Amino acid sequence: MRDLLIDPIPDDLPQALSDPLRHAIEQYRRRSATEQDKRSALTQFAAVLEPLRGDVKEHLSSKDENDLFQIVNRFSIRHNKPNQQRDYDAAIWLDWMFYVYVATARALIAVIDRDKLRERVGPPSFSG
Repeated sequence: MRDLLIDPIPDDLPQALSDPLRHAIEQYRRRSATEQDKRSALTQFAAVLEPLRGDVKEHLSSKDENDLFQIVNRFSIRHNKPNQQRDYDAAIWLDWMFYVYVATARALIAVIDRDKLRERVGPPSFSG
């Protein structure tokens, strides 16, 4: 799991993916990160994956794609509705969600052709 966090974000990744991905990882891992900081970072991951939903369906199953977005939509991450699931141990399950999203984003970045990524989200970032 450590490699998921420390491997550099590829330079040829579109900035619309690289910046929020980098920010979400940094925000989540910050030593003083609060539960709200972690929820915000998970929302960022959903924003990174949103334009890639079709690719998630292509490389995973459509059920997996649905489940991936249900996590942030139904567990009081991206929405604040009365019917949200809130009765879980956030200290445990937010970490689990974080690693699921980091691993999914990294896997999709590895398997999706860079031209396809640019079509979906914009030009590459060369910030190094």
